[in-house]
Amino acid sequence: MLNMRPNDPNSAEDRARTMVAVVLSLAILLAYYIFYAKPHADALRQAEQQKQEQQQSTAAPGKLAPVVAPAASKPILSREEALKESPRISVDGKRIEGSISLKGARIDDIRLKDYYQDLSKTEKVALLSPADSARGYYVDNGWLSNQSGPALPDANTVWKLSPNGAQTVASGGKPVILEWDNGHGLKFETDVSLDDNYLFTIRQSVTNNGAQPVSINPYHTTSRDSLPVDFRGFYALHEGPVAFLGGKTVDPQYKSLASGSGYDIPDTTGWIGITDRYWLVAMLPKPDQQFNASIKGRNYGRPDQHYQADIVDATVTLKPGETKDETSYLYAGAKELDQIQGYQEKLGLRNFELTFDFGIYYLITKPFYYLLRFLISISGKITASGRVGLGMLLMTLVVRGGMFPVASKSFRSMAMMKKIQPLMKEIQEKYKDDKVRLQEEIFALYKEYNVNPFSSCLPVFIQIPVFFGLYKVILLSIELRQAPFWGWIPDLSSPDPTSIFNLFGLLPFAPPFSLTLGAWPCIYCLTMILQKRVSPPLPDAAQERMQAYFPYFFSLMMSGFPAGLVIYYSWSNLLGVFQQYYILKQVGGHDTSLIRGHSARRKPKDKGDSDNPAAAASDIKPPS
Repeated sequence: MLNMRPNDPNSAEDRARTMVAVVLSLAILLAYYIFYAKPHADALRQAEQQKQEQQQSTAAPGKLAPVVAPAASKPILSREEALKESPRISVDGKRIEGSISLKGARIDDIRLKDYYQDLSKTEKVALLSPADSARGYYVDNGWLSNQSGPALPDANTVWKLSPNGAQTVASGGKPVILEWDNGHGLKFETDVSLDDNYLFTIRQSVTNNGAQPVSINPYHTTSRDSLPVDFRGFYALHEGPVAFLGGKTVDPQYKSLASGSGYDIPDTTGWIGITDRYWLVAMLPKPDQQFNASIKGRNYGRPDQHYQADIVDATVTLKPGETKDETSYLYAGAKELDQIQGYQEKLGLRNFELTFDFGIYYLITKPFYYLLRFLISISGKITASGRVGLGMLLMTLVVRGGMFPVASKSFRSMAMMKKIQPLMKEIQEKYKDDKVRLQEEIFALYKEYNVNPFSSCLPVFIQIPVFFGLYKVILLSIELRQAPFWGWIPDLSSPDPTSIFNLFGLLPFAPPFSLTLGAWPCIYCLTMILQKRVSPPLPDAAQERMQAYFPYFFSLMMSGFPAGLVIYYSWSNLLGVFQQYYILKQVGGHDTSLIRGHSARRKPKDKGDSDNPAAAASDIKPPS
């Protein structure tokens, strides 16, 4: 006859099982919220907002904004062909290069000198491209009016290069001055200058030489006709329009703008732009300047897709003979935190560093990012080729060292819980009819041996935000982009390129991405198995069997993650093996053989030990 022990809420073993069930349930609910409930609710909210906004006229007075460009009817050109379609002035800065089209005074050709498209390093990253090219992405600055009278410059206007300014946009040089006269009394000028990094200063002025007053609005627009080249649509990392307007962050996903509607925010302050994983284009008015903001988009994922972020400044009224000007800034470059924070302070911008998506674990992610950069700089003094990889390994040591006190207390408590099980069973048997006395004796036992039955859950709650924080750091750190690691990893920011299904490249075929399980995820699996072998076994056999599958499940999940994250956790697991081995040796009374593994240690050495709890407990001594 089976001996069925009823569930006892006062039993440490049952409380531990209950706590594990609670933790797993919370994890499932959190995953459900992040990956289903929140996106679904956001989609419904966005659909309702778009339905309301479609009933409003965007051309109404006070909400003047450029209209989203119509679908292109001309054939798509290569980037080189599109650049030849209009006269241009060159941009030759210290960190960017390209040109500005005189047709429309459009900034539509920006390349980053320090970054390359791929590992071959034959072509620099093209941040902005002409509208007629396959990946149109450009910035317009100009003037709008509610009046039908004055002729204003538009996308087809050909500006002239003024001899009073520079002939090339160069870092720290004189501004280039573009001129256009509408022939009816209005003369327009656009001055463009560039600093040593990624910041353009754009000054627009208009002079009224006519006989009647004129009311117009300066505007700035960033438009793109395609998704980023490496766009994956991660919920963990925002890519798309981003703004800080009226003290609030606005960051819709590309997909949420699919209906053609979006956001209209009148009479606000702040900044607005479009962010990629590593690159940023942002329009930066002066901090105290009021404007109307607009974010639009349509046809997500289709050939005629279009996304647009607009700023329309307050109406400027020019009397005859009067000149008015307006100055704003344009950031077009890599998302380098030092540069972004420097401009935030220099220009007095609020929360410009929000373009660097540290996420909800901001207080963890940001220090990790600084720590990684510091360790990479130290590693550069040791090795040039593997400095990023070495910096990551050093960060693992630092994080592991910082978490060691908590992990040590947890592992020691788990190990001691296993050792006092005979005493626990003796107390449960002795006071099974007196629940109050049973609870008192159990607490006294915990106090005597300095055991906390819930301490094993603490590392779980700490490691969850640490995991997501590190994941964010590796996703957004431009330092890891195209940074090699020793061996077969050419890029720490991309998944391991090898696959076990073609024997890591020995067989002459490339498996599909769904069958990609690289060498480092396999190493990660082995380190998880090794770590489990040196861990104290769980009291519950069902939980033990369930955890036996964890290494394989997590390895498959990690196969699509950046190689840097997999390497980090493989190294972290290996350090954890040594840590747990050391703790078990210190506690004593445990078989620490890595060959037999912890499942073998579940079995008592002889029958007498399991049948006589008092005898098994006779060797247990309280910690000194």
